[in-house]
Amino acid sequence: MRPTHLLTTRISPASLLPLLSVFGSAAFGATIVNFDGITGTPYTLSQFGAAPGATVQTIGGNPDGYLQLTPASNDQNNWITFDKTDGVSPVVKFSFDFQAIIGGAGGADGFSFSLLPTATQGTTGGVGSALFTPEDPALPGVLGFGFDTWGNGGTFDANGNSANYSEISIFYDGGLVFRVDDTRALPTFLDLKDGAWHTVNGTIDFLTTKVNMTVDGNPVITDQAVPGLAPYESRVAFAGRTGNANENLGIDNINVQFVPEPTAIGALAIGGLILLKRRRLA
Repeated sequence: MRPTHLLTTRISPASLLPLLSVFGSAAFGATIVNFDGITGTPYTLSQFGAAPGATVQTIGGNPDGYLQLTPASNDQNNWITFDKTDGVSPVVKFSFDFQAIIGGAGGADGFSFSLLPTATQGTTGGVGSALFTPEDPALPGVLGFGFDTWGNGGTFDANGNSANYSEISIFYDGGLVFRVDDTRALPTFLDLKDGAWHTVNGTIDFLTTKVNMTVDGNPVITDQAVPGLAPYESRVAFAGRTGNANENLGIDNINVQFVPEPTAIGALAIGGLILLKRRRLA
């Protein structure tokens, strides 16, 4: 009888990455689109203000095509909503590029990135109405990030009515959680409407209720607690608005990863190892 050997191997998380890349479609739900003519996650454009609505432009992005969420014209209220790509996830990692070019009267009003709950907003298609003021995603059940380029003197703004405004905020469940009153006062100067393309990266950890965000690699939000935050099934949305002042607002290179439970990653990796072993023995 041949002896039986028990082989014990330590597997680091980093060593599993090649397997996760092979089985990535099962491991991660992802909302991805770069507007460069390559098919990505299905989306719907909705218009609730003056014409024209949001349009995909073939040049001028970062690089090539991009979504012109608002053109430089007044009274815009435009949305892009993506189909659901995953279920409830404990961690969401997101990145996208934006560009705001000042139009009339100093540039306004900004945009938001949000996770809409599928329980109330469905899993596909557009939204039936403007759910919130686009730069202030205050809606029950929604976690959203506002990029505000005009001070309207309202509840969610840091100062009075002013074009001299550049603010980033976190909203959850209908309320303002945290606000960077003036991004130009950050250690690394950031003007939201300077006409340059900027890259946003962030992580939402529903288990620790903490949020992190950088813009162009510079910290903007660090380990910010979001009281009451809990995992929920969602889909991605961007919304932009202009008023009596306007701006050309571009969005590009959207990549939102819905990361599964660690136990699911481990099970997937083990399954991958078994499959690879079977392939080698075949």
